[in-house]
Amino acid sequence: AEYMGFCEQENMEQNPCAYVKASSKKIMAEATHVKINEENLSKISEELYASKATDVFESWGKCHFPPEICSLEQLLAYIFVIDTLNYCFWPNPPFEYDNLAGNLYERLKNSPSFFTTEKLMNITPKELREYIFKCDFCLLEERARMIREVFTVISLHFKGSCIAMVKAASNNAWMLVKMIVDSFCCFRDQAIYKGCQVFFYKRAQILVSDIHLAYADLRKTLKPDTLANYSILDFGDSIKELTMFADYRVPQVLRAKGALEYSKELSDLIALAKELAYSSVYEIEIRAATIVAVEKVREHFKKKGKDALSTEIDVCLCHIGENIKSEVLPHHVTLSIFYQPT
Repeated sequence: AEYMGFCEQENMEQNPCAYVKASSKKIMAEATHVKINEENLSKISEELYASKATDVFESWGKCHFPPEICSLEQLLAYIFVIDTLNYCFWPNPPFEYDNLAGNLYERLKNSPSFFTTEKLMNITPKELREYIFKCDFCLLEERARMIREVFTVISLHFKGSCIAMVKAASNNAWMLVKMIVDSFCCFRDQAIYKGCQVFFYKRAQILVSDIHLAYADLRKTLKPDTLANYSILDFGDSIKELTMFADYRVPQVLRAKGALEYSKELSDLIALAKELAYSSVYEIEIRAATIVAVEKVREHFKKKGKDALSTEIDVCLCHIGENIKSEVLPHHVTLSIFYQPT
């Protein structure tokens, strides 16, 4: 197997995270609208390292709920649902991810049976509107279709159990990413760039990361004998394979800090709030540059003796972005089912 001639054979056969890293590097070697300023990126890397920001990681429970309060099947169903729905909120301000998480948690408390395969494989746009988004939200028909797709596949191929699907990955993070993109069409975050297939897999990797972070919370709260019941959530060192989650806020931060440089053509489009088409050259180069840049930050950390995850660096940069978003140039906007460019 060979895609664009950029992956080592040993990685190509299985690991989708290797596809993401390798295709992003290839894109940046040919990019015309987005460039990485290595000097400024090095400065950002050192600032992040010196701040020790990756040492203080926000718990999964703070963003969602204490994972020990529900069954393992409900916990995983919640994660599958939220990461199926986590895209494109910008047409409906001020709705944000926190609203989605809060509304889903409210539904879990009030109607636990909502988070069953039988229910979710038959969900309707009306139910999403009433219980989850609570307004005429964008792409409700598509969101309901995607949840039905995911849980129909789980019903047909994993005996209706999210646990069974996660268990089948054998504690391997990238294998679960592969299973997700192989099983669910709506998670296949791929594009064609200058005639070649490229890969991002943002929501698939976030789903796996959410499982990892929920398990990290459980390790802090449960006794060893109880924690053993959640062992399928332990991905060990394989979690290091995940890349950052290429969307909108991190490239905005990196551009504000001078680490990413846009062409005048692209800069003008963003300044005018023109929507960038999904899988356009502009949008692909922004996402690829962000992935490559974060991998370079991670390499900087490694040279200093710290083995930070790309996902941790992503979150740190997102937090910086949230704090300075009103002071910097706007980010790009794209209508897409694969990420949240708002």
